Amino acid sequence: MRIILASESPRRKELLGRIVCKFEVVKSDYEEDNNLDMTPEALCLYHAEGKAREVAHRFRDAVVIGADTFVVHEGRILGKPGSKEGIVEMLMHIRGQEVDVFTGVCIIQEDKCKKHVEKTVIKMTDISDEDIRRYAENVEGLDKAGGFAAQGLGSIFIERIDGCYYNVIGLPLHRVYVLLKDFGVDVLCKRQ
Repeated sequence: MRIILASESPRRKELLGRIVCKFEVVKSDYEEDNNLDMTPEALCLYHAEGKAREVAHRFRDAVVIGADTFVVHEGRILGKPGSKEGIVEMLMHIRGQEVDVFTGVCIIQEDKCKKHVEKTVIKMTDISDEDIRRYAENVEGLDKAGGFAAQGLGSIFIERIDGCYYNVIGLPLHRVYVLLKDFGVDVLCKRQ
């Protein structure tokens, strides 16, 4: 069975590789629009489905997995900061606060479509100004939603995670496992 991950995210690729023995990565040409009038939960699911459908249209017999992740604080989506100053600003805004991480997952094969939104709550520690600035110099958080990498050095700023840890990185593995089983994908295959 041909399985395609409709994402070039190295983190999603690494995570999916933990549970699926053989799959391909195909970049989706779906254009995201984060200005649509939707809740963050609905929007991440909408984008996940858009990515999956665009790739599924090109590979009709394959099982295609699309995903999209948002970090949300007080109902506002926190994007990727893009600069050291952006990291500092974002982390100063969320320090000592809780942020929600939503990942929409959509799996499509021909006319069959299964979707799910996973939510994880992160309690950030009350990070000092100095530590925030030092972390920003590391530039690890430049391309990470919320300005920090939970799987990297940014993990030191996380006081608590309520929910799926893998969701925070970008792919809720348990939920993907459950959805893939519904498509007949053997995720417990023998590793070589």
